[in-house]
Amino acid sequence: MSKLYPLRYDIRTNLIEYEGKDWVLLDDPMGYAEAPVIVTPEFFNILVSIDEELDIRDILKIENQEHGETTIEPILAQIKALDDMGFILSESFYQKRALIEQEYLASHIRPAVCAGTCYPSNPEEIEVFLNDFFNRTNVEDYDSSAHSIIVPHIDFRLGEIVSEVYSSGYHSISGTDSDLFIILGTSHFMNSGQFMLTRKNFETPLGIIKTDQNLIEFLYSNCPDSFIIDDLAHKPEHSIELQIILLQHYFKNRNFKILPIIVGSMHNFMSEKTNPADNNAINAFINSLNGYISSNNIKASFIASVDFAHIGMKFDDNFDAIEKLDEVKKEDFKIIDSILDLAPDVFFSQIAAVDDKWKICGTAPIYSFLKTNAFKKAKLNKYNQWYESETQSAVTFASLSFYD
Repeated sequence: MSKLYPLRYDIRTNLIEYEGKDWVLLDDPMGYAEAPVIVTPEFFNILVSIDEELDIRDILKIENQEHGETTIEPILAQIKALDDMGFILSESFYQKRALIEQEYLASHIRPAVCAGTCYPSNPEEIEVFLNDFFNRTNVEDYDSSAHSIIVPHIDFRLGEIVSEVYSSGYHSISGTDSDLFIILGTSHFMNSGQFMLTRKNFETPLGIIKTDQNLIEFLYSNCPDSFIIDDLAHKPEHSIELQIILLQHYFKNRNFKILPIIVGSMHNFMSEKTNPADNNAINAFINSLNGYISSNNIKASFIASVDFAHIGMKFDDNFDAIEKLDEVKKEDFKIIDSILDLAPDVFFSQIAAVDDKWKICGTAPIYSFLKTNAFKKAKLNKYNQWYESETQSAVTFASLSFYD
């Protein structure tokens, strides 16, 4: 093994403390590596120094200079172990990825990727977990006649700070009789199109939810150039899945379908100083979607699965997010006001005017959500901020309800 390959560029890394020592956690959000793994900071520094021009002798020279005489075999053994697991950008990884993708693409099912992490994998445990999750707020406190919502896609495990935001949104649609939920999710991994759909049905520990195939065929017939079928974009994406498990629990006795839409970034409109309202493909998709719903008398609800600002060291800022929490709240409420005013173009222009300074991950889904619907009024239910002291970073999020 004279040639060394680098750590995959899409591996997430986090510095953690375990048993009184510092470690670097390696995690694969794309799902190709077998499981998360921890390595020492010293070994991680070796990993990130590797490029395809670096061989064993270079590594040994670096280690000898920094730490004295070093035996190379343990280092190579660790690199090989990571390669076997799928963390290294090697020839064997490309083969492993191809096999995984081939199996996934051949299936009619998009399997859950958040079960066992964001929520339990056991159905009985999910029942207990989500009962408590939704009981953090009282359904009686919210006008239950809403038919669409904006809610977060932040990790369920963060406790009441997130559960009260999610639950307030879902309580507001408790009175809906919708049998189609159109989920507009943030794209965290892929950007192959403005609207990325899949025909796959979604499986969670609570069962399989069917995707509306008739609706997709209608869109293909009416606006084939306005969206793309990208099954691989949906494979690792949590913004859709987290709403599905909540819908399955909240409307457990209802037979409903979904239209899962990952909405691609709109940063191109910001950099080009153009308005997405003038984009023919976006307009064609929205008009076709609305046309199908109205002409077929579909009872449909829309869910925008989004978070708001992302600030701090974890998100490539050079400041501790705690210093900016008051400021970001003021900025969040400026764009929340434009949402409450049902003004999608104002919403977008506010974010574009500052070049998305606060990294609003929900820009594209919220804009599309507002453009697709002729709401009469909107209400803010809850707004919260989650600060992570370990990374000096923060994410903000909110729940809003929309009424005819």
